[in-house]
Amino acid sequence: PPSPPPSPPLSPPPGLTWEDDLDAPSYEGTASYTLLVEDGSGDYVTTGMVAAFADDGTIRGYQEPSEIPFGPYVGKYAFLITVYGDGGDSVDDWEYSSNGFSSTTITTDSSISWSANANYGSVTDPIIFE
Repeated sequence: PPSPPPSPPLSPPPGLTWEDDLDAPSYEGTASYTLLVEDGSGDYVTTGMVAAFADDGTIRGYQEPSEIPFGPYVGKYAFLITVYGDGGDSVDDWEYSSNGFSSTTITTDSSISWSANANYGSVTDPIIFE
């Protein structure tokens, strides 16, 4: 007997598509960022996801938080993000999502840029975003 027709493809869940939109292999370099995101009540978020975007709007990296095991921020959660790019790229937009469905732009007073093989922030001296 003939084989049954193929099943229709599953629809992607609603929400953000950061994982699907990042094309990491198309970039030559990486830079790492360690950051904390303030939660508005004097503490830092412990869940969610942060994403970095270039000035052309393309996503360049995203990450969920990890607990900091030592130092002045022990027990807090940092986003240890690898950001992909090429020579003269800049990372101009950072966004935080607490629920995977919507995001808000986050900002920092620190001056940050993008340069291949650079490290920005650390678990003992993270970049703080609001």
